[in-house]
Amino acid sequence: IAPTASIGWMMQWFYQVAPEGVGLLSATLGIYELTDEQVERALSLVDDAARRLAESGANCICLGGTPLGIESLDWNRELVKRIEKVSHLPATTTMINAVDALTTLSAKRIVIASPFEEELNRRHVKFWTESGFEVVNIKGLGIRRNIDIKKLPAHVPYTLAKEAYLETAGADAIYMPCASFGPPAAIACLEKDLGIPVVTSTQALIWAGLKALNIREAPKGYGRLFEYR
Repeated sequence: IAPTASIGWMMQWFYQVAPEGVGLLSATLGIYELTDEQVERALSLVDDAARRLAESGANCICLGGTPLGIESLDWNRELVKRIEKVSHLPATTTMINAVDALTTLSAKRIVIASPFEEELNRRHVKFWTESGFEVVNIKGLGIRRNIDIKKLPAHVPYTLAKEAYLETAGADAIYMPCASFGPPAAIACLEKDLGIPVVTSTQALIWAGLKALNIREAPKGYGRLFEYR
């Protein structure tokens, strides 16, 4: 379930990484700007989106999007219960996936490279701190509209993440939120250049989805995370 109006970029990412024969179904919630009003409207549409995906033949469901799950892990768990109740399928969320991924990689001190505005970044720090992590640095781009994130040059996520890491005294991992941010190629490059694991929200979603479906084939070249199955 994608919070945005379209998932073209996410679809491209998925089929570049997922093993042949694994498919992605989508339902979108129509967020154009990352405002509280549009987030609330999107949350009201989640149940219907989950039903439609179940009727379309999905085997598991992920509620994507940072703004929909940034409140707390307990908030995310309640969303999962909602989705599972109406769909009768196993479910997860972007933020649960990200926490599981960084925990699997034994990361405790993280750097966040984000395309978002300051307020959403502040909520990010609160979420990760309450989830048991230390955010040693966070750098954002101050972007509100999803379309503007998608228009960023491909090198921007790499550059931002590298700057955020080098400004610190060290971190265990880098996290990059937003399905429209953090291209696949940036993950391997950052891990090679900096020597620490990198997790993006889309990478974590695919990783969690393959685990849920008990698919053991691990994609190569898209981060250390896929080594843990």
